[in-house]
Amino acid sequence: MLRSLFRQVGPHPHRRLTSKIATLLLVALSVLVVPSVAFAQDDDAKRLKDDALDNDYLNTKFDDAIAKLNKAVKLCGKKCSKKMRGELHIALAVVYGAGKGDLKTAKGEMEKAFKADKNAKPLELYFNEDVKKIYAEAKKNAAAGDDDDDDSGTPPPKKPPPPKGDDDDDDSGKPKKPPPKKPPPPKGDDDDDDSGKPKKPPPPKGDDDDDDSGKPKKPPKKPPKGDDDDDSGTSGSVSWKAPEEALVNTPLPIFIPTEEGADIDSATLHYQPFGETKWLKVTMKHMDNGFGGLIPCAQITTTGKLKLYIFLKDKSGELVAQAGARKTPLEVTIKNEMDGEQPSFPGDKPPKKCQTVECPPDFPGCSEKHSGEGHGTIGWGGTCNKTEECKEGLSCVNGSCEQGGSDLPPPDGSTGKPEPGDGFPLKKHMISLTGGPEFLFLSSSQDVCGGTDPGTDGKFGTKDDSLSAPTNYFCFRAAEDGGGEYLGKPAAGRFNEIQGGGALAGGRLMLGYDFRYWKGLAAGIRVGVAFGGSPKIGDSPDRFSACDAGNPFGKGKTDADGNFAGFCRAPSANNFMPAHVELQVLKVFPMEFFKVKSKYWPRPYGYVGFGIVGQVNAGVQVAVCDSVDAKGNPVSNSGDGRCPANTVKRENVTAYQITGLNFVPVGIGTLLPVHQNFGFSVELKTMFLLPTFGAAISPVFGAVGMF
Repeated sequence: MLRSLFRQVGPHPHRRLTSKIATLLLVALSVLVVPSVAFAQDDDAKRLKDDALDNDYLNTKFDDAIAKLNKAVKLCGKKCSKKMRGELHIALAVVYGAGKGDLKTAKGEMEKAFKADKNAKPLELYFNEDVKKIYAEAKKNAAAGDDDDDDSGTPPPKKPPPPKGDDDDDDSGKPKKPPPKKPPPPKGDDDDDDSGKPKKPPPPKGDDDDDDSGKPKKPPKKPPKGDDDDDSGTSGSVSWKAPEEALVNTPLPIFIPTEEGADIDSATLHYQPFGETKWLKVTMKHMDNGFGGLIPCAQITTTGKLKLYIFLKDKSGELVAQAGARKTPLEVTIKNEMDGEQPSFPGDKPPKKCQTVECPPDFPGCSEKHSGEGHGTIGWGGTCNKTEECKEGLSCVNGSCEQGGSDLPPPDGSTGKPEPGDGFPLKKHMISLTGGPEFLFLSSSQDVCGGTDPGTDGKFGTKDDSLSAPTNYFCFRAAEDGGGEYLGKPAAGRFNEIQGGGALAGGRLMLGYDFRYWKGLAAGIRVGVAFGGSPKIGDSPDRFSACDAGNPFGKGKTDADGNFAGFCRAPSANNFMPAHVELQVLKVFPMEFFKVKSKYWPRPYGYVGFGIVGQVNAGVQVAVCDSVDAKGNPVSNSGDGRCPANTVKRENVTAYQITGLNFVPVGIGTLLPVHQNFGFSVELKTMFLLPTFGAAISPVFGAVGMF
């Protein structure tokens, strides 16, 4: 059937109808096929365009706006629709022309817009008079030229003018053959083009544009002037007047009604507090018959003129209406007192002041202290959902009752709850379970297990032997020798030494609690238990008693000078202290410090504290030339070259550096949130131990619960 339709040529009386049917079938097929090929980059490009215009351009960050728009152009390439490519170049023309005053570059961008989309629409809300003229001139030039150029801007070959009454050609760019004469169309049908679609009527005088569908735009009930600098406060289907006045230090509700059935999907409130240069933004919430947004009292702390304007957009994100403009904003007079009530949302009571105010005697314009009406019973730091649940003078901020503030949305329009692009809010309470290995820095030392001097006779095991005790090192026997403290008498200056360095000391497991008392500052406690450390002293007291009982010089005897006179050495070490208790003060750094906004971004912190009790002991194996045997009896030999006479070398002795029992912890770490109530922590912790000095370092890992 289709073949027979397409094979018909010549002046058949039904040729026109046949051509219509074929074209309509092709259009129907294209409708079914084309939508399946989405312009994948349109959404990303539109987001960049909106951000560049609504944020950077309107805040006079012209270079940032240009960078984002050029990024969108590069992102698009040929992957975006003609309409989107045209809009990007028009947006660049706005920034160059209306923003930077570079009309030459603006003209070039406008010409690119019409090369990309011959039906490019103006962004009237951002146009000034110069950009309007550039747009009109570029549109006129595009209409005067060949409007069938391809996307590359290269014009097709010239074609002969069409016969009178037919102003089109076929898709190949070649002129059509003159059609045969045909009967005039019936009354009411004023001809159509070759696509089978009726020609659109010419636009009314003064309106030379239409939408992308080829249908004339529906004019709004009160059409805008075409410039966002008008003062009427009326745009599109919205007619609205801002409140004339409002109270200082009080939330300001802004409600803008919309007509039923209006194609408005979102609304954004832009405002500038008195005395400020930066514009802030609130995403308004959809309410019955309109949109509402709340300007927090933190932004209304000074009397004067508060400026605002509102943008309303449809589901596609297109700006369809506005109230006020950046250059001619609406104004609200902020006062200490006002005749009527504070503005409110429909059906709601006017909001109360955000903070208590103590009035000096006869101070003009100062109201009495807020009574706290409607406040609840939850105290400072307690979990809350709204301010009414907190005690008087407290406000619900990020899920907890705090001083000042309010449960109103922040100035950027966020809700205070975790949302994509926002960090998880800090909680008041944090409980942690952490642990990790510990490494102790050992100091270099000689005679770490003590040193025995043979005296004037040069012989070990005689009455004139003297023993120097170690300072912060204590030695222990190997397990195969019975363990416990080493009570031998090593020869001084022979082996029995340690070169400085690090040694594994064991590990520590801690349970912690932190309370955030102000912004990022918190105080906490850690209690736990340490593993490893030095061995137990074992049976060393019993070994000493047994040895001393057989002292030939008398039990516990020394010579007249107080020198060690017997064969026995008294124990001096203590058992390792495994208990751990410390106090900490923490500072959590805000994400704004790193200029990022991600709810999963690490939250760095640092801390310092004081350890009430804690010990870190580590040891290394040493060799000694011992002058007594395991029972404390003198060794008698001629020596072996490595050790002097009357000594024997032992290599199964471990010297431990003993530290503590107090310490000062200093550390840095980061919280890795995976949920607003849970995360993991990673720390690098240093402990300076006192009064027996030592320095230890420990990587600490843990899990953190927050509420």
